[in-house]
Amino acid sequence: TGIYSTESECNNNCAQTIILGCMDTLACNYDITVTQENGSCIYAELYYDCSNNCINDFDNDGICDELEISGCNDTLAFNFDSMATDNDGSCEYAFEIMVNTWNMSSDCDGMIMGTILPSEITVYEGDYLGTIVNLELHLGAGVIIDGQVDYLGNITIPNQSIGIDQFSLDVIGLGQLNSTTSATVNISFSGGFGFISESCILTLTL
Repeated sequence: TGIYSTESECNNNCAQTIILGCMDTLACNYDITVTQENGSCIYAELYYDCSNNCINDFDNDGICDELEISGCNDTLAFNFDSMATDNDGSCEYAFEIMVNTWNMSSDCDGMIMGTILPSEITVYEGDYLGTIVNLELHLGAGVIIDGQVDYLGNITIPNQSIGIDQFSLDVIGLGQLNSTTSATVNISFSGGFGFISESCILTLTL
């Protein structure tokens, strides 16, 4: 250092003022006036800018494209995936799955119903009631059992009377759609002039 007669001489020769801060141009807190790096640089999270906004967000849902998880994100779908952020069109609904022709096996606690019930059942869609859909369970020979299925796959067979062969039977039951290819129904039959009082487990498979 020395004694300088003019400001320009001092600017050229005086000791430089040290300004501490972040000198990395890629950092969110980069400061062009900083003369000495002090390790204070702050960086945006991966896939985000410095304002915490996604760099790529094609559908503008606030989830960066690189972080999207494809799947069924409709809470009313049978295969709803709570982890899915991007609906990929794979949603399946309980009533759509149920409407099919199923193979049916019967495990009954009596001696009659297991021999009467068919090995196949066809389910038709009825009225749509919000998150519940009415169903018609056709056992063949004009025998129809009315039922319902909700969006979780819970099957309800309300108390009703049906005719099978020469018998008039009261029927009631509950069940569950277990997967896209299987369902289980616990059903009770009573009547037939007092000869029948049986509970059966119906296993439906595709």
